[in-house]
Amino acid sequence: MFFAGLKKMSKQQKNLAAGTLHGKEALLEWCKRQTVGYKNVRVSNMTTSWRDGLAFCAIIHRYKPDLIDFQNLSKDDMLKNNEMAFKVAEEHLGIPALLDARDLVSMDVPDEQSIMTYLSSLFFGLNNFKPSDNTTETNNNTIAKGKPKRYLFDILADEAYKRRFKLRQREIVEEQCTDTEVTA
Repeated sequence: MFFAGLKKMSKQQKNLAAGTLHGKEALLEWCKRQTVGYKNVRVSNMTTSWRDGLAFCAIIHRYKPDLIDFQNLSKDDMLKNNEMAFKVAEEHLGIPALLDARDLVSMDVPDEQSIMTYLSSLFFGLNNFKPSDNTTETNNNTIAKGKPKRYLFDILADEAYKRRFKLRQREIVEEQCTDTEVTA
């Protein structure tokens, strides 16, 4: 069942395999890669994946782990997570808070263009930093830090990174298939 699903690649997956992602798809892919392994963070779109604030915090934590204590964040405290991410990004990284935490939490589906604009600001603002030399334990996975600063297009062209990302994608799909089979 799982392997049958792998044969049906989405347009985005085919573009990733060919290294031809652009714009929104490339930004989404960068976000997914920055947040892989973080507990309770699953970036799958540019709207609802960001509502609880954990994905914003995870991206900031990946580059500046001393600014956010990710292990003590709660998925249920959406307002606090968003406020923290926006405040830390503005005060410590110089990235303006283009989103309002209360608005983000109050919407069932946040505005995609607003999220993309803020994420673009994060992407370019964090470009001045490199991931920390520390390792971070998140969701029982270790994310290695200290690699040289890389640009989005370098990341998308990195075959080893693609393999690790695809492996994590398969794990997530398998988890979802198992969850679906259990409930069926």
